[in-house]
Amino acid sequence: MKPEQLIIALDMQLSHCIDLIYETKDLGTMYKVGLELFVQDRHALINMLIDDRRIFLDLKLDDIPTTIRRTVRRLGTPRFLSVQGDADTVNAAIEGRHTVPGTKIIYVPTLSSREMNAQDFCKKVETAYEAGADGVVTSGWERTMNARNIGPNKTIIVPGIRLEVLSDDHKYTLTPRAALSAGADYIVVGRPISQSNTPRATVQEILHDPNI
Repeated sequence: MKPEQLIIALDMQLSHCIDLIYETKDLGTMYKVGLELFVQDRHALINMLIDDRRIFLDLKLDDIPTTIRRTVRRLGTPRFLSVQGDADTVNAAIEGRHTVPGTKIIYVPTLSSREMNAQDFCKKVETAYEAGADGVVTSGWERTMNARNIGPNKTIIVPGIRLEVLSDDHKYTLTPRAALSAGADYIVVGRPISQSNTPRATVQEILHDPNI
């Protein structure tokens, strides 16, 4: 897999995030910044990643259209930005990013820790695509396959990746190989890297796995 297809989730304390970035940044991966780190960091680390175009800013924005437009205009140029809400939320995010071309608006139909039947999931994905979303965040084999079939040319980001399938707070975990074969363009890997005693080696193991 290409290095930029691997998005390392920075879901830990700021000091650990900084160490992890400096240990892996030369490998060419991307990084996911969620709400907790976004608030904690006060933008210093985030701005560095935004400038390098190596960030998935996973804030799952959902508010009235005016607020979404104004917020997106102030976020710089992350490679990807996630939103929730409805078609109006997606439209407002797209309008807001007109001043920062290049950012892809990625819709989150549901959290990977929550249940949603296939029909409702597909309906949300279709609505988001029709509203102009550049892609979706999805997890699990069936959801990823459905999202790919609905939008063959859309960007699909799959979180909840485990090097072996385990049962945890993600309802739909996949291995890197399974996620990519189901249609993922990018995979988000958190704990298998951040909790590793040798995170750089773990990243290299994923990137150079001959089975992927």
